[in-house]
Amino acid sequence: MKNKKILLYYLLEFILTILIFSTTILLIFKLTVLNINYFKEKLESKNYYHELYLDINNDFNNYIMQSGFGEEIVDSLFIEDDIKIIINNIVDNFYQGKSIEINTDNIKQRLENNINKYLESYNIKIDNKDDVTLFVEEIINIYKNRIVLNDDFIKLSSNFYKVTAIVNKILTYLIILDIVLFIAVKLLFKKITLTIPILSTVLLLVLVYFLILDKINIQYIIFWNSYVSNVIKVIFFDLLNIIKYIIIIGFTLEIIKLILIYLKNLKSSKTN
Repeated sequence: MKNKKILLYYLLEFILTILIFSTTILLIFKLTVLNINYFKEKLESKNYYHELYLDINNDFNNYIMQSGFGEEIVDSLFIEDDIKIIINNIVDNFYQGKSIEINTDNIKQRLENNINKYLESYNIKIDNKDDVTLFVEEIINIYKNRIVLNDDFIKLSSNFYKVTAIVNKILTYLIILDIVLFIAVKLLFKKITLTIPILSTVLLLVLVYFLILDKINIQYIIFWNSYVSNVIKVIFFDLLNIIKYIIIIGFTLEIIKLILIYLKNLKSSKTN
């Protein structure tokens, strides 16, 4: 009977370890990748809006050089704050699972006005207006593609929202199970039950930390372009830092606990 009770104790401790580890991992993602405010902060800190603004203008100028038009036709089409507003709206819709659409009517109108002014100032006549229409459409496509990256990003929006909702539900259930199981073990075995689960969780996090460092060369991550890659890199480094801090805190708490137990036992032995 005693052996069965010991076996049950360690089985519940093992289950509690898995629950605490899973809760920790999901909580890390909830506070970072799945947190809209965190993501916007990373965009801001890595100058994403400014880099995107420069990149779009650079693409415009490269295309204009091939077209024969002057660079002035893309002057004042948009400003950096316009990019920031659009990107923030896209991020809001992405995290809320709403459709991602970009209104380019204002830019299109400004571009057409600039082209007309350019043609009038240089007394240029265009025989085939379809050429101008195609030029305008290409400029607009450059703008849209740079902002939303590609169609896969748009399709990912609804799935991301569903994943976030599922993670939130699972996290709630895990926290409840953590508390219930902790209380159950405490009542059944009349002893502190967090030492093994916490130390095991910390060791698992150490394993995860070094696996990420070994399998992913974060410095050389390349996705789409440099400024998107920089945002992804800083998120990876944040995840590693959070894991590292949890490991340090976990070990520190257990060391403090062991010291307190030792001092308590030492005091008791002196009293006796």
